[in-house]
Amino acid sequence: MRRQTAEQPPLEARPVALTGLSLPAIAVASAQDARLRATAIANTHAVREILILMLCTDALLIAAHLGQYFTPYFSGPSFHLATERGFGEVVQYVKVYWIALSFLWLSIRTAERAYLVWPMIFGYLLVDDAFRVHEQAGHILARSLGSPAAMGLGAQDIGELAVFALMGVTTLLLVSLAYLWGSATFRHSARRIGALLFLFGLFAGGVDMVHGLVSHIPLYNTLLTVLEDGGELLVLSAICAYTLALLLRHPPPVATAD
Repeated sequence: MRRQTAEQPPLEARPVALTGLSLPAIAVASAQDARLRATAIANTHAVREILILMLCTDALLIAAHLGQYFTPYFSGPSFHLATERGFGEVVQYVKVYWIALSFLWLSIRTAERAYLVWPMIFGYLLVDDAFRVHEQAGHILARSLGSPAAMGLGAQDIGELAVFALMGVTTLLLVSLAYLWGSATFRHSARRIGALLFLFGLFAGGVDMVHGLVSHIPLYNTLLTVLEDGGELLVLSAICAYTLALLLRHPPPVATAD
């Protein structure tokens, strides 16, 4: 007897046909349907609880950052959200790594190649955040092209914005191609990930630009650091939870017999 591997649809999309079955078969099918529904509900609760844990961690990091200014505690530089290799940034690295790995896993599990666009994008975000790629590239661009200061922004800031714009266009192109080639299930998830990624870009790029204009004012510098880096942490928590939900909705393939 030949065995083959079949991809299962999401848990909530598995109807059980009862027409033409005997009473024992109906009972078995009904029990299976109840188990699937219970599993889907349990998965939803698990994702919600993990999201709450991540948001609580984000809140603690933000509170520790603010504690530097309003309490005698948390005086170490590692508590500052914008400190390289600080607590906040390390947590952000872990989240981005989880997201990239989850989408890679999801692509293998579902045999949906379109999902590979997300590991590429979030993998770049991880490398960029860890090694300051956009800052170094912005510095090189500003020095080589002689970018003048404008609107209160220095040449370095304008160079970084140019690099952000280039990466934004590249990301949009990659996601658009994957969206055209992907399945309906991928497109459904891509719209949500795209919206969250756009929100992340607003914090990382838009708020960062405003931050550069008023960073010399202590109060505004503190508040915009929280808005920029804290906003990035919160959005990444939401993306992490969503990717976990996608994985749980697509359990591993099972062997079926002909």
